[in-house]
Amino acid sequence: MKAMSEVMCYQLAPKGDWRRARPGLTGRSLNLRPRAGSAVSDERFVQRKIDRLAAEPDPRSRARDAKFERLVEDWKNAIQAHSITAKVAMHPSYQQMIGMGKEILPLIFGRITRQNEKSAFWFWALASISAENPVPPEIRGNVREMTRAWLSWGEANGYVHMD
Repeated sequence: MKAMSEVMCYQLAPKGDWRRARPGLTGRSLNLRPRAGSAVSDERFVQRKIDRLAAEPDPRSRARDAKFERLVEDWKNAIQAHSITAKVAMHPSYQQMIGMGKEILPLIFGRITRQNEKSAFWFWALASISAENPVPPEIRGNVREMTRAWLSWGEANGYVHMD
């Protein structure tokens, strides 16, 4: 722990670990300013503060989640009759979801794992957002195996937590 007069700033990293944050970083942070005559070096004090912050819902993530769900509903309503992946993936709502970036990857993986959706429609977004494709050529076309490959990639990269 640093000198008592220094403000300690921590930020929740994507995989759930706490790292020392630099000023100006975006994301939720916890500033610990020692009170006069007290010691911030107490690890339990710091951990309690961190746990309390982690338990609070982040208003930005709630807004992001709501926007994602609205876009999913708009997209699903518009593409009900389509089965061509390229046509489905070019819908403006789908493109807006892709534009939201990596922070929606856990939401996409959540829909694939919990909501019994056609995961094939999400492969395009996953590949576009992640700039990767973990699906080997020999299983392309096998949606079940492609889903497994993407879920393994998501778990390895901290976007999916398999129970």
